[in-house]
Amino acid sequence: MSVVGEYYPPSDTRVRLAGLIQVVYIAVIVSVVFGARIFPALGLNTPPFIANMQDNPLVWCFVIYFVGNTIATNLLNTGAFEIFCNGQLVWSKLQQGRLPSVYELYERLDSILARD
Repeated sequence: MSVVGEYYPPSDTRVRLAGLIQVVYIAVIVSVVFGARIFPALGLNTPPFIANMQDNPLVWCFVIYFVGNTIATNLLNTGAFEIFCNGQLVWSKLQQGRLPSVYELYERLDSILARD
């Protein structure tokens, strides 16, 4: 018996969306830290939500980072989990949408091993 782990890539849409989320949360963090200088230099008023965040920038930077990073990471997680026995598919989380119970796994393995 051998166990092999492989990378199952997420869709291109999810990769692009995760990248966009990362750019947005970095832009918001930069706005929180440097917004008092950036917006006036561009001839703009500092947005009220950024001004409120500047009252406690360290906390908001951590919150934005962790929330943004969590969302981006979850977009890249496919949850792929497949079990093969003697080259035959026993279980696919991608197809079933869930992990197998011990009983289901035992039944499928038993039927494959009985055929071989």
